[in-house]
Amino acid sequence: MIKGHVPKLDRAAAIADALEFRFELGRESKQEQRDRTLRETLDTLYEEVASLRVEIDRSRVGPQHDVLPFPVPGEAYESLDVLEIAAAAGAGAMVYEEEPVGVLKFRTAWMRRRGLARDKCEVIGVKGDSMHPTLPDGCSILVNRSPRRRREGRIFVVLAQDGLIAKRAGKDEDGRWLMLSDNEDQENYPPVPWKRGDRLIGEVVWMGRTF
Repeated sequence: MIKGHVPKLDRAAAIADALEFRFELGRESKQEQRDRTLRETLDTLYEEVASLRVEIDRSRVGPQHDVLPFPVPGEAYESLDVLEIAAAAGAGAMVYEEEPVGVLKFRTAWMRRRGLARDKCEVIGVKGDSMHPTLPDGCSILVNRSPRRRREGRIFVVLAQDGLIAKRAGKDEDGRWLMLSDNEDQENYPPVPWKRGDRLIGEVVWMGRTF
């Protein structure tokens, strides 16, 4: 500073002190601090989203963690038929002609690790609330037609007397097979006997839905 010369900012501070105003050079108000923090946060988020790249290290993903069923570009896949039939999670649904109305692509590696064969798998819809929240109304399920034995705790598609249904396999105290609903409303969705004539169609191995 040149001796005898008072910069304008210093003079302004001196005047403010004389007038009993608080004048602190470079100090932000709380609102200004909040606005600056918000701007910086938004700028950071924008940069992260703009540069976002999702990469999976396949060498570090074991079978128990390999939960991504759909292929990325360049990856081997299997095309599975989407059928115009529905399994009712409640009262049985009518069984329609099994005419493919589309396809879904599933990763070959994902299917292989689960022992799924393309010619034994199909995608169908679910109607009803008895299996909510596991199988929401309107969702799609991948059915593996290979299993021919019931397994307790697993979900199966069954052709019963009143139509096609999706239920969880269970047993009563005497060891008799039951078809169970996941819905907590057991008064409206009680366990029902798995009768001898009820035909096991396949096991549910995947569920997906569009919001």
